[in-house]
This record gives sequence, structure tokens and C-alpha cells, in this order.
Amino acid sequence: MPKQIPMMVTVAGVRRLTPRMARVTVAGDELRGFRYDGPDQLARLFLPNASGELTLPVTDSWWPEMCAMPEAVRPVLRNYTVRRLDPEAAELDLDFVLHGSGEHAGPGSSWAENAQVGDKIGVLSDGADYQPPPDTTWQLLIADESALPAVAAILDQAPTGQHIIALLEVTDETDELPLSTSPDITVRWIHRGTGPPQQASPSSPPRTRPPRRHPIHLGSRRIHPSHHHPPPPRQTTRHPQRPHLLLRLLARRPGTLKDLRP
Repeated sequence: MPKQIPMMVTVAGVRRLTPRMARVTVAGDELRGFRYDGPDQLARLFLPNASGELTLPVTDSWWPEMCAMPEAVRPVLRNYTVRRLDPEAAELDLDFVLHGSGEHAGPGSSWAENAQVGDKIGVLSDGADYQPPPDTTWQLLIADESALPAVAAILDQAPTGQHIIALLEVTDETDELPLSTSPDITVRWIHRGTGPPQQASPSSPPRTRPPRRHPIHLGSRRIHPSHHHPPPPRQTTRHPQRPHLLLRLLARRPGTLKDLRP
């Protein structure tokens, strides 16, 4: 399959989904050829640099080409998940978590916070990793808000009859999004609050489990977290191309439990 090259697109719409998330719709005729490989489709975004200039690489060897650009003209590169692609309308939706202003706001968040219709950016399709085995019967998806676009797309495209539980952590109820639902899909929102992360003092005993533990029922199977009989260790990985993204998939296949990195 031929490699793609960066495409220049124009902001066609901006709207707030929640107080801390914005959806930016970009449009451009080249998007009719944007390759879509799956619900966690990676889009590399080329944003204007500090001086407001936007110069895109023009070949499929875009990375060495961009690295060779003088810093004064080199675009800012960030990675995001495609929320929706409409090839017929030549439109693409990107959802941004907003971190306000200041040192905690990265280039992507800062750009989305100030994006206006008519602004230009570059986009590049660069693959997808979510590929559950064909015989998967249920899935457990765990994500924070940075992974919501991928989870939302997975639920949109979920096959009928496949059970999915999505555990989604956000700041509070105002950050909850409407998601696809069906009798096979269970969505549970977890609110972490706005306070600083909790840290145990040196004299505090380690907290090995939550104060309340609820079993998860999956058809005739029942998974019950147990302090005395912990499940086998599982490696938690973050997507190497999406900072702060936590999205894990636990797929049950006949006779086995298998962890997959989406």
C-alpha cells in the first residue's frame, strides 16, 4: 500500500463537547484519499509554528524532510486519534482535550483552544493498531479522556452480539460524552475530581484495594476482584505515539484470557 503524504486542510467548524474537550472539523478535497485503517486511526497533525508559519513536507519521506527544515519554518507535530472521517464530504473530526493556558497546555491543546474557521493545518494518515481477534466474544476498554475518541469509535463500530464494558475516567460528570449504546455495551464513568493526586504519607499503610469491590458479571462468567487471590499480573502499556493515552483491551477467547495493546 503506498505511503501517504501530508494533506493541507482547513478548519470548517469548532465546537465544545464538554468544558474540557473541543471538536475541530477540518475539510479538504484531499481527505477523500485519507486512508482509514480502524477506529483508533492515528492522524499526525502539522500545526503552525511559533511564528504562525505552516510549511508541510511534500513527499512520503515526510519525517526526514521535516527534520531537515530550518527551525524557523518547521511545523509543530502532534498525534491525535480520528473521531470521524467522512470521505464523501471530505471532512474529518478531531477531538482535543483542553488544558487551558500556561505551561500545562501543549501545542495541540493551545491550538484547539484558539482554532477558528478558516485556519489551516496539515494532516497525515499513519495507521491503526486496534485489531481484536475474530473470535473475540467480549472486551474490556479502560480509558481516560485522551482515549475517548478511540473508545467512541470502537463502540460505534462494535459488532452486534459482542459484549463490551468501557470504564472511562474523566474529571467530573460535565466531561461525560454521549456514546453509542446497545444491550451488549456497558459504559461506566469514573470521576477523579479536580483536586491534586492523592499521595500516601510515609506513615500511612499502603492501600492495596478500593474500599468497595463489586463483581463484574459477563454472561455466565463472573469476575470478582479479590484481595486474597489477585489476578495474574498484566502489563499496562501506553501507546508509543499518543502521550497520556491509556487504552487497554482485554479480550476473552475460548479457553484463554489475552491482553491486547490497541
